[in-house]
Amino acid sequence: MHPDQITLNELYNDGQTIHLYYLKMDGVYAAFGLSAYLLTNLPIQQFSQPVQQLTQSVQPLVSYSDEMQMPVALLLPAQLEELRRRHTIGRWEPQNYCRLDLPQRIDDAGYAAWATPLRAEHLISVR
Repeated sequence: MHPDQITLNELYNDGQTIHLYYLKMDGVYAAFGLSAYLLTNLPIQQFSQPVQQLTQSVQPLVSYSDEMQMPVALLLPAQLEELRRRHTIGRWEPQNYCRLDLPQRIDDAGYAAWATPLRAEHLISVR
């Protein structure tokens, strides 16, 4: 998906939607900005696995994207499959794009506090 479309999706994200984009070169799905925040803050009770297995099965790798200038959360295809079993898929284009529609809005009040250290760590590491 084009970077401008990703930016618009995050700009208009309602807090109930996680946009995931397949990165063919890396073989992973990426969520950016608010979608990344929502992905890392999904309520644990929405999953069937015990809590100790949750971190291994669906916990994304989180970083900061130079290209998109926003946080990014990465999932392997198998991790996305676990999410797809638990959430309504609003749109699914295998190896391209997936939109997860959450049953209720996740409060985004902590987004800035979550994203700021990711950006700061990234800026230190690229110097």
